[in-house]
Amino acid sequence: MVVKDAARSGVGGDRTQLERLADAGYEKGAQIPEGFDEHDDPYLSIPAYVDRLDEAWEDVKRLGLERHALELQTLGFTAVEPDLIGPPEFIQDVLHATLEVAKRRRGIDYNFKNGAPELNLYGRGADKAANEKYILLESDKFLLFEDPIYEKIVQNEAVLALVTLLIGRGCLLDRLYSLYRHANTLPLPLHTETGHMSPFPSFPTLASVTWCLTDFKGIADGATCYVPGTHKFNRRPTKHEGYVAMSSARSVNAPAGSVLLHNGATWHGAPTRLNEGIRVSVNMFYIKGNLPQSEGYRGREPEGILERNPARFAHLLGHSLTRGHGEEGYGLEKRGSSIETSLL
Repeated sequence: MVVKDAARSGVGGDRTQLERLADAGYEKGAQIPEGFDEHDDPYLSIPAYVDRLDEAWEDVKRLGLERHALELQTLGFTAVEPDLIGPPEFIQDVLHATLEVAKRRRGIDYNFKNGAPELNLYGRGADKAANEKYILLESDKFLLFEDPIYEKIVQNEAVLALVTLLIGRGCLLDRLYSLYRHANTLPLPLHTETGHMSPFPSFPTLASVTWCLTDFKGIADGATCYVPGTHKFNRRPTKHEGYVAMSSARSVNAPAGSVLLHNGATWHGAPTRLNEGIRVSVNMFYIKGNLPQSEGYRGREPEGILERNPARFAHLLGHSLTRGHGEEGYGLEKRGSSIETSLL
């Protein structure tokens, strides 16, 4: 049985508190079990929870992310500056890899002008309408195994620190995909990523992460917009609110290399893009470890991918799960881990 001394620092070290414990049946100065009794799992105890919270917060402080953690908790979203994410060369590598996927899968060619991608309308001998139709589709899904660089972005230290603080260390990678937003695309009305029925759980279950591979320059750029504080509503917007509440949304101004994070319950969308060119991003969802993943990674990995990455990467892909999708009792191998993800 794991125990800690009753005279540990904090409230538990107060002599009056020890006396109260003695009155409740504990001898003065005795060791107190981590849990309610000797049969409880120590992983679920309050001291263990506090230790995990302390560890997550120390990571945030070490990386200089305190303001972003506050914004994420208070506003429901934050934009992390490029210098806290990685060097410009790394972001360019992610962009090139993402454009290569579009070329490989869809036959779409891009060229570059002033550092921003522009569609080469005749790169595959297709007409303008056909290429614009592709842009309206906006997405290449299931990117993780397309290039080793995606293994790095899902484990980015700053991103994982904030995601861990929001939804817990037992989180899983839910999906990874690209988005392209062309001039004059229709607005994306306000919505949430959380798939629960309303009302949502009182604790966050999904963290949405957007890597800005090109500049997000506010409303005219069709940049992502958020309605502050709506993660506390614990519901998705009505169809009417999805459009009219856009007037209360805050549009992001973030240079290429920034990373946007928001609570899955935060209302967000995108206005019509008025600027020329294309907005490119890679988007990731992380979910609590007691929820099923949208993209099934476990068992589909290319050879060597697990060996070259740390143990947490395998966990993110679902290798700690003992049951497959759709089965009741979907949880983690170690007892308590699936419950832990409802806490931290």
